[in-house]
Amino acid sequence: MESRTDVLNADQISVGLATALTFDDVLLVPQHSTVLPSTVDDPNWIPANAPTSINLSYSYNPTYAILLSDYDRSLHMPSIFIEGNYEGENLEAGSHITNAHDVRTQAYWSDLSGAAGWFYGNHWEVFGLDNGTWSANINQDIGAPQMAFVKSLFEARKWWQLVPDESHVVVTGGIGSCMASSAQQGRTQPNAQDNTCATTARTADGTLVISYMPTARSISVDMTKLAASATIIIGT
Repeated sequence: MESRTDVLNADQISVGLATALTFDDVLLVPQHSTVLPSTVDDPNWIPANAPTSINLSYSYNPTYAILLSDYDRSLHMPSIFIEGNYEGENLEAGSHITNAHDVRTQAYWSDLSGAAGWFYGNHWEVFGLDNGTWSANINQDIGAPQMAFVKSLFEARKWWQLVPDESHVVVTGGIGSCMASSAQQGRTQPNAQDNTCATTARTADGTLVISYMPTARSISVDMTKLAASATIIIGT
């Protein structure tokens, strides 16, 4: 089998896609944006005739901000949080090296802000994994088990029916400091490490509400938004 290491730019990829899409084949093409926080905003990536069905969201700010912005698009499509702060690094002038709590927060924020999924990253596993040291270093990856807890919590419930509580009509107090979904992404905005926003989502019938707080505190819940048999899950 021939091995190729060619690197194509966005324009070349777009031309290739436009050509390929003249046929009846269905293509699954992943893309990692390095310019814009959402792939659907990149005209170089999305050809006019490409049947795009999934958006990828990318941010070092609190994940809920970009995901709520994408969730509210008039032409809505499922958004996956593709990348934020990796465990074990500090790229955006955060107050500390990203730890398990930080990556756990990113995951819960994403699930409660309309994401169809999210990715977890560990700096060493992405950039330093090798045959000689992996067994000694793998135990330092304490964020990965946290992802399993997040998965088990949501997988057992109808997470796809959850609607983000953007206007804070369910959780009305103790919300913390939240970045506006309309705010410009970038270093002038809060780093995800230092943000205290409590995100909440609710099913339309009021039988399930899930709220996540990065810091432990009291919150106020409007119980009239819940059905009599509602289950409330509050994670810290």
